[in-house]
Amino acid sequence: MAGALTAEGALAAVSTIHSPVATHEQRAAANAYCDQIKAHPEAALPIADQLVAPTAPDTARHFGLSLFGAVIEQRWHRPGFEAQQAEIKARILQLMAAGSGAEPGYVKEKLCGLLSAVGCREWPQRWPDMFDKIFEIGAMGRGQAELAIVALRLVGEDIMEFNEKLESRRRSDLSQALKLALPKVLPMVRGLIADSHAALCAARQGGAAGLEEAQSCERLLGAGLNLLQSWVGGVLATHLPYTHGLVPLCVTLVDEPATRVRACECVFLLAQRPIAKMGTGKGEDEVNTAMIEDAKGQLRALIAHLSAAELGAPEVLLLPENEQQYLFTKRVAMLIATVGDNQLPIFDPPGRAQEQQQQELDGKLTPAALAGPSWRG
Repeated sequence: MAGALTAEGALAAVSTIHSPVATHEQRAAANAYCDQIKAHPEAALPIADQLVAPTAPDTARHFGLSLFGAVIEQRWHRPGFEAQQAEIKARILQLMAAGSGAEPGYVKEKLCGLLSAVGCREWPQRWPDMFDKIFEIGAMGRGQAELAIVALRLVGEDIMEFNEKLESRRRSDLSQALKLALPKVLPMVRGLIADSHAALCAARQGGAAGLEEAQSCERLLGAGLNLLQSWVGGVLATHLPYTHGLVPLCVTLVDEPATRVRACECVFLLAQRPIAKMGTGKGEDEVNTAMIEDAKGQLRALIAHLSAAELGAPEVLLLPENEQQYLFTKRVAMLIATVGDNQLPIFDPPGRAQEQQQQELDGKLTPAALAGPSWRG
């Protein structure tokens, strides 16, 4: 059966599956053909290699990447597969390096998911320079930087939570290795996001000529904020966002219309983790105290920044065309309440400036401004 399986047949089958005029019987036969390819890894690899070419249709590329994933799942640790391991790893990196950023999200996620799948099997013992390779790709261009960010997010998610097939001991080893790598990884992540924001501001000044560059930067910023939201939820220790400049970065992105809602959501997640517990249990009281004081200063600056934000009058926010501004206002309210619940008890009692700033902001966030139709999140 495997000898009858070809890339041309796979391309035709994928086209049939996604055709709006194909009959149920035709789709069933096409799905059966695709399942046969996945069941024969020796045939799947050369077929996948042809389907993932950048010139192939996006649906075919997605299926080709799925074939790589099936081979990784079925054959990776089998004896004698070492040569194919190196080929697959090199092919994944090659495809990421050739990325334009214009690919559909489902293709980007599938491609970067392959890197994560290999990383969970190889890193750090047999692939110690995985992060170096990712950042080499990220430095090639805006599209490649977006893929690098997506790959980093998926690696963190798979290690900490989403890859249910990881054995507990392997997950523990990967988790410890990831925590040791983060002090090196985070500055590079921050650099990619900050550079993209600077490029976005410059592209907008270029008018229509900079439209494509601006769109590319917005996609990268969105991917970066998705990474930060994901990692703050479980990958990052409490002190890391403060010691690596992620809080000021999010504050900067709060001023960017394209990212302000998600930037608020990132800081909201940060504010849920009390900074009073930073670094406890290590016996470094003096260093920990310095960390906490620095974090307090960053939170004060955050509150001061938000208190100066233009949130809009309630009657304006409730207009349908102002949905994004409404969502931003609501996120700000949630963020300020969270800072109050989790952080303000550790501030010095004599220091009332931050409380006054919060009261000024609370005055802008009237109940009417936060009540709205049920379709608003």
